[in-house]
Amino acid sequence: MPESPNYQSDTCEELLDLSRANAQAVILGTALFLEQTDISAGAWVASLGELFAASWDESLELSAGEFLDVVLTNFRSLGAEVLAADLDGARATANITGFPKRELCSELGVSDDIASPYLDIPVALALRQGIDWSWERDGPRITLVAERQGD
Repeated sequence: MPESPNYQSDTCEELLDLSRANAQAVILGTALFLEQTDISAGAWVASLGELFAASWDESLELSAGEFLDVVLTNFRSLGAEVLAADLDGARATANITGFPKRELCSELGVSDDIASPYLDIPVALALRQGIDWSWERDGPRITLVAERQGD
């Protein structure tokens, strides 16, 4: 008789995939709740950004590319895929996809645009580094830009 699957049979890769999907689902669900209850997603994101920025070492001085590399690491941990990145110079750029995953949005019955406010979390972190943060969505593709202020 075959052994029935249980929580102990999941591989690390399966758990990573599940964790990424769960994290994205929490972000999507929170954004949907905020929209449905007419609470500003911008205020939520600003609060998270300030909370995260407060945990950073104040002596840390990152270039635009180093800053964007940190941001990319965090978005990759949520399941985003980096399509291209230029981390050199005063203006660093990257293109990502998979945040959020279209299949997950479909399962939950939400538009991928609902997660867009989450892309502003780096604003507070960037300001502390003297970096301007911006992004642009073109369908599933998102362009991220970190630019040293004054350059």
